[in-house]
Formats: sequence, C-alpha cells, structure tokens
Amino acid sequence: MFELKHIRAVLRDPGLREELIESGSIPLEKYNFFDQQDPSTQDEIIENIDEIMQVRAPFQVRYPSPCEHLPDDAWIYGTKGAYVVSNQDGCVLFTRKADAVRYADEISKVSWEIALSEGLVEP
Repeated sequence: MFELKHIRAVLRDPGLREELIESGSIPLEKYNFFDQQDPSTQDEIIENIDEIMQVRAPFQVRYPSPCEHLPDDAWIYGTKGAYVVSNQDGCVLFTRKADAVRYADEISKVSWEIALSEGLVEP
C-alpha cells in the first residue's frame, strides 16, 4: 500500500511527523528507510501512519452512507502527497487529493444510486 514516497510525504507534514515521533514505537530512521525494512516492520510503520493520519491528518472528508444503519461510504484523510480513501473494503492510497476525492465520490455515488433504486431513501 504505502511506498517510500508516501512515507516521505507524511513526514514532511510537521504535525504528522511530530505525532509519529511522539508515538515512539518505531524510530524515525526506520520511516526514512522504509524500503529497507523487513515486512513486519513495514507493516507496523504503515499501521502507525494510518492510525495517526485517521486522527490528525490536515485533510479529512467523510462520505456518509445514505442509510443511517450502514457504515459510512468512505473517508478521505491525508496530507499533501499522501491521501488515503478508506471504506468497508479496505483503503486505497493516492498522491493527489483530486484523485482521492474523485475515487471517494464514485464510491458514494454508487451507494446512493443503490439506495435510491432499492427504495431505501427518497429522491
């Protein structure tokens, strides 16, 4: 999912970088040399970044479900150069905000079309 370019984009954001440093579970050097880490360390780095971005990313947008009893259609969270679109099926990473928004818009559009066609919501 994440590549070194995405890790570096997150580290360029002062707030996210500070949160990663304060979390202290992984030294900053390992983030900087993400490609050289073993798979379990890479997974831990990705998990830390994902958790911190969900809470602290400067850009966050929620796409609510058309039905209250269903989970949100999608969430976008990120910073310049690294945007995550998260939904029930997992998450997809983008380097451009416009691409992330377009993808989340499409997910939500489909969800609303289904809800309308099934009569779950009124037009």
